[in-house]
Amino acid sequence: MVKLSRYLIAFSLVICLLLLAAPVSADPGLKVTGAKCTASVAPGQTITHRMTVGIGESDPAMDIFVDVKGFGQSLDGAYQELEVQDDTSPYSVREFITLDKRAFHLDPGESQEVTATISIPEDVGSGGGYALIYIHSKPTGEGSVGYVTAVDVPIALTISGTELIKTGEITDISVSPDKPIAVSTTFHNSGNYHYRAKNEVKLKDEAGNILATAATSPTSSSIIPPYSYQFKVSLSPEQELSPGKIYYIVSRVTLEDDTLLDTEEESFWVPLPGIDEASIVKVTVENEAPPLIDAVDKADSEVSFNGTGNVSGVVVIAKYKEEPSVPTISFSAPEDKGGTGKEAVKFIEVYVTGFTAGTANIKLHYTDAEISGFVEDSLTLSYWDGNIWQAADNISLDSATNVISGDIPVSALGGTAMGMGGTKIPAMKWSLIIEIACGAVAVILILLVYFLLIRRRRR
Repeated sequence: MVKLSRYLIAFSLVICLLLLAAPVSADPGLKVTGAKCTASVAPGQTITHRMTVGIGESDPAMDIFVDVKGFGQSLDGAYQELEVQDDTSPYSVREFITLDKRAFHLDPGESQEVTATISIPEDVGSGGGYALIYIHSKPTGEGSVGYVTAVDVPIALTISGTELIKTGEITDISVSPDKPIAVSTTFHNSGNYHYRAKNEVKLKDEAGNILATAATSPTSSSIIPPYSYQFKVSLSPEQELSPGKIYYIVSRVTLEDDTLLDTEEESFWVPLPGIDEASIVKVTVENEAPPLIDAVDKADSEVSFNGTGNVSGVVVIAKYKEEPSVPTISFSAPEDKGGTGKEAVKFIEVYVTGFTAGTANIKLHYTDAEISGFVEDSLTLSYWDGNIWQAADNISLDSATNVISGDIPVSALGGTAMGMGGTKIPAMKWSLIIEIACGAVAVILILLVYFLLIRRRRR
C-alpha cells in the first residue's frame, strides 16, 4: 500500500511537471511556445524573441496570421489588443518590433517558428516597455458569424539602467450598502513599471470602530502603466448597518510585499426607507463651508452653513419617494412654533457630519402641485430629532418664489428627516351645503311672503 502511494505521488509530480512545461494553447487547435517575453534591455540594444506556433495531428489545416499590437488592459486585468490609433501609452514598444513572418499555413501536426526582433532606441525613456504579439487563425464559419483561434504573447521589457517607478493611486471607491456590502476600488498605475498588487478594505463606523475587513490576493497578472485595475471585495459585518447613519470605507492598495501604494477613505450613507436613490447628493466640504452648495439643487433644496470649529464634513441630501416609515406621518410642530395639527406636505433627508457648531440654513423649494389642498400661509418647516418634531428657527415663507426656509443646529443634522407641513383647506361638507341651501330657501320664502303682504296692504 505504501509503495502504491509512492507511485501515485511520483506519477502526480510527473503530470504537474508536464503541465508546467506545456506550451500555451488557446484551445486544442493552436499551441504556442515562447508565449511570453520578459527581458531586460538597454537603450539602443536589439534583442530577439522566438515563438513556435503549431497545431495537433487531428486538427484541421489553418491559415495563421501574426501582428504586433499595442498592449492595453481592462479593469479586470485582461489583455486588450490595441490598434495603432489607440496605442497612446508612452511605454509602448509596438513600433520597435518587427516580425520575420506575418502569415503562414499549417497542415495538421505542423509548426512554424516566428521571430520577433525588438530594436530599442537610445531615447526610449525609463521604466518598462510593452506590446502584444497577436497570433490568430483566419476566421472560419459560414454566414456573418466567424470563429477565430488566437493567442496573445505579452512583451514586457525592463529598460535597464533606468529608474523603475512603482507608484499608484486610488481613483475611485464605489460602495453598495446591500448585504453583503460590495466595495469596488479602482486603482491606477501612475508609475512607469508593471507590478502585482493587492487590496485590503475596512469598514468603520463614525466612532472609528472596525466592523468588517476583507482582502484580495495579489492580482493574477501585473498592472501595466498607465492602466487601471478594479479590485472587488465583499464585507459582511456582524451587525446590521443603521439606516440614516454614515459609515466609512478605508481601502488600502499595496505591492505583494506589503509596500504601501495608496490608501483612501470613502464615506457612504445608509438611506432611510423610501429614499429616492436618484436624488441623493453627496458633497465633500473641506477647510471652510461655502455660502451655498450648488450641487444640492438636484435634491430641490439648498443648504448654507454658518459653522464654527471643524467645518469639514459630508453633506447628503435626498428626497423621499413617499412618506417614510420613520415617525413622520403625523407631522406636528410645537405649539409655540407654528401651531399643531400640521400635516405632512414634503420630506427630504439631510445628513451633515464634521460640523461641531453653528447653524445650517435649509431652503426647501416646493411646487404649486405639491401644496395643492393646503393653505400656503400655514406652511412651516420642522426636523425630526429622533424623538419628536422640532420646528426650525427663523422660518420664512416666500410665496412668490415657492421657498420656505429655516435654521437648524448642525448638531441635529445626524441623518435627520426634514419636513414641510401645513394646514389643509377645509373640505366642503354636504351637511353644510344642505344647511346653507335650506337657509337660502327660507330667506327667499320669507322675502316672498313679505312682498306679498306689502302688496296686499297697498290694495
